[in-house]
Amino acid sequence: MPPTQAVEAEAARLEACRAQAQEIRIEAQLRLGRHEAVLGELETLVAAHPLREGLRGKLMLALHRSGRRDDALAAYRDLRHVLIEELGVEPSPSLQELERQILNADAELLAKSAPADGRANAAPQSSEAKPRQLPHANTTFIGRDSEIAVLRQLLGDGDREAVAISTIHGTGGVGKSALTLHVAHRLADRFPDGQLYVDLHGVTEGLSPVAPGEVLCRFLTALGVERTAVPDNVDEAASMFRSLVADRRLLVVLDNAANVEQVRPLLPAGEGCAALITSREILATLEGATHMYLGVLFHDQATALLKQMVGAERVEAEPEAVDALIQMCGGLPLALRIIGARLAARPGWTLRSFTDRLADTQNRLDELRVGDLTVRASFHASYEASATASVPSTSTRRARSGSSGWCPGRT
Repeated sequence: MPPTQAVEAEAARLEACRAQAQEIRIEAQLRLGRHEAVLGELETLVAAHPLREGLRGKLMLALHRSGRRDDALAAYRDLRHVLIEELGVEPSPSLQELERQILNADAELLAKSAPADGRANAAPQSSEAKPRQLPHANTTFIGRDSEIAVLRQLLGDGDREAVAISTIHGTGGVGKSALTLHVAHRLADRFPDGQLYVDLHGVTEGLSPVAPGEVLCRFLTALGVERTAVPDNVDEAASMFRSLVADRRLLVVLDNAANVEQVRPLLPAGEGCAALITSREILATLEGATHMYLGVLFHDQATALLKQMVGAERVEAEPEAVDALIQMCGGLPLALRIIGARLAARPGWTLRSFTDRLADTQNRLDELRVGDLTVRASFHASYEASATASVPSTSTRRARSGSSGWCPGRT
């Protein structure tokens, strides 16, 4: 007897969980410096799942750390070719940033093989380390001129007497991260002592929010502190972080925050520092912060985005279809980017043909996905977050990641 739909759905869910656990285990192996041990497995998995960018990134990192830099870059080029040919999209910003780091022989990517006791043996960093952690900015960024002006004025004011903190909140897919990275890159030269970045996974499908202690460990080691010197206590680690950057001009970008409790320990205190924070909820109780609500794109901005992705000629030829597409996706940038990517990959499609696909409201979310971009996942993550909004404890994060502690590499 063939399996029922319920059985097939549960099998698919379990397979997704298995794949996620597999990636987490490989990530742990890479953090321990066991890059050569996972190379064969990664090559097999990438061959079976050529569009999974997370696996491709781990393969690139393992190859690079094994002294095979050319092969690591070739792995990126192969993925980029497949994505452009089949989906009409570029690799994700994080993967583009990894390629840039490999091209530049970034020392942060290198790690020595793990010793016999299994502990990571990362090379020590200079106490004058100036991290440059900002991911690649979106090349199709459109609009938001007034918001950009406000943020530039806030963060670019050299006469302020306290750390500048700005939070950007709004619904999933509205472009908070894109705006933040766009501004952060434009203002990077005003923070010559470095830019720190972390995705806090406050609302990310399948992942728990990152614990503050884990982030502080990442920040402190990026700033030159030995892992063994990072305090176990979160308050002590936060105090060390504030002391270390007190006299520096440093930008901290905290993307996708869950709540104020997750963010507060991660903020610098020096007047030369600034912090940009994104969250789906307004972080109203964050002391000294300015708050910005980000709404959907205006009609002219949404049209400009489609022109940039699809081509002005195609868009101008079907103004009524453009109006319908913008209305159907509510001006949401994520949905518009998905539509643009799919249309760009199918030059033979008319815009009207895509409005017909979206006309069926029952299946509209199924149409609004391409590659690793999907509106459904964004909505589903928001729904899950509304039920469980707490930041996990150290032990919870340890159990989920498979690490021996919240600071990977500590002894």
